[in-house]
Amino acid sequence: MRIQKKLSPHHFSIRHIILFLCILSSLAVFYFCSNEPEIKKVARIGDSFISLEEFELTYQFNPYLSQIQDTEQAKRIHLQTLIAEKMIALEGYRQSYENKPQIKALREQLKREALIEKLWQDEIQKNITVSEREVYDAYLKSKRTRIFKYLIFPDRQIAQRAYLHMKNGISFSDVAQMNGIDPNLIPEDSVSFGSDLNALESYVFQLNLNEVGKPIKIGQYFFLIKHLDEKIDIFTSADDFKRQYRRIEKIIRKRKQSVFYQKYIKNKFDKPPYRLNKQVFKILVQKLEDLFNISTFDKQSNIRENTNYILGKAPDQLGRFLETPVVGFRGEIQWTVKTLLTRLQISPYPVIVETPGKFRSSMITATRMILDDEILVSLALNADLENTAYVRSQSQMWEDYLVFQEVLKNLGLTISPTDSNDALNPAFNLGTKIDEYLMNLTDKYDLTIYKSVFDTLAPGKSDMVVTKTHFPQRTIAPVIIPLNYVPRFQNYISSKLFQN
Repeated sequence: MRIQKKLSPHHFSIRHIILFLCILSSLAVFYFCSNEPEIKKVARIGDSFISLEEFELTYQFNPYLSQIQDTEQAKRIHLQTLIAEKMIALEGYRQSYENKPQIKALREQLKREALIEKLWQDEIQKNITVSEREVYDAYLKSKRTRIFKYLIFPDRQIAQRAYLHMKNGISFSDVAQMNGIDPNLIPEDSVSFGSDLNALESYVFQLNLNEVGKPIKIGQYFFLIKHLDEKIDIFTSADDFKRQYRRIEKIIRKRKQSVFYQKYIKNKFDKPPYRLNKQVFKILVQKLEDLFNISTFDKQSNIRENTNYILGKAPDQLGRFLETPVVGFRGEIQWTVKTLLTRLQISPYPVIVETPGKFRSSMITATRMILDDEILVSLALNADLENTAYVRSQSQMWEDYLVFQEVLKNLGLTISPTDSNDALNPAFNLGTKIDEYLMNLTDKYDLTIYKSVFDTLAPGKSDMVVTKTHFPQRTIAPVIIPLNYVPRFQNYISSKLFQN
């Protein structure tokens, strides 16, 4: 007789719970995967691909493509250029070029920028609205220009004392003379809506005619300002307002974002999130000035090249001072002098070596901007923005481009025009050498062009480039120089288009 083993209710329930959880897990994976936005692709090259977004971003605002009159020809040239870039980048990945220190540092910096851009989109931009009434009021304000004269003082107490003298009836000229300023050399200036110094603009427009305002701090100095006159452009019209609308709305939006951002940071941190050791930083700046004698730098040479030279050579000159802590973050993370110099070299913020004064000032500004950005990155990571489609696509697009450039540089095939107005010159692209190299890669990496997607593309062209929201010093996508004179590779791309 066969004896059946009876399962206990406890045993039965565990088996079924496990089975149920497995099914539920599978359904969850299916559900979330099916709801993940599909990335539209223009082409696939080996394990890489060209997304629709990447094609449009790199095509639409490309000063080189704007020289090609025929739109279909421009599209094809751009397609073959992007395919070539991906193939060459794949070859670079095979040789681990992405792990080269400079490439790695730039890649990580561009990922940080993508995280900040995404945070800015989600937390700042979406909370800003600008009404038509606001734009119209600003339009009327833009028709007025205020003229003023001013005195500059090194600290608040001296400026306040001078202000009280004026309140007691002493003239602006006499106060200037009391402070060693020739009354005939008192500077005058003017301001209107849209100026770079929003605080100064708001301040001056609050003053009545001939009024001297209380001292205002701008940068490291204190200003006493007297409103002298106002010029008004009486021409206004509906058409003029319409023409000016977008420009004015953009200015208002940018200013509102700045105010909202300051409040956002204050709400996130009750205490300063980092501390800069001012003494160490001051020594660093002085050492750099002494080492490279910045005052003697050639004023006609490229400032950025001088900056890269100084920041790049500094680690060879500073010895053990490089390991000195200079920044401390909450959570006890520390940056050494070497870390700060590395970040400065790859940051989007300029360090100007034109004069010692500009060097010091720009070093302070750039350092503060880098440290503020580090806080934004931490907020973005805490919000799990690293896994968003925007950050992933931006990071991959820039990494591919950096590796592509590195491969070309190592092969001696760097694409850099001597004359940007001659971008389609065959010699410009070292044609035959690149053509031969690309044809050797076609056997290694399978290519599929999604012609149905490619044929629907109709992006506009511009000779301008678009910059990032938070980083106006950076383009939103790499500016890729067209690979035009590669006849064999061009025929290969054409055959693939025909097949598809």
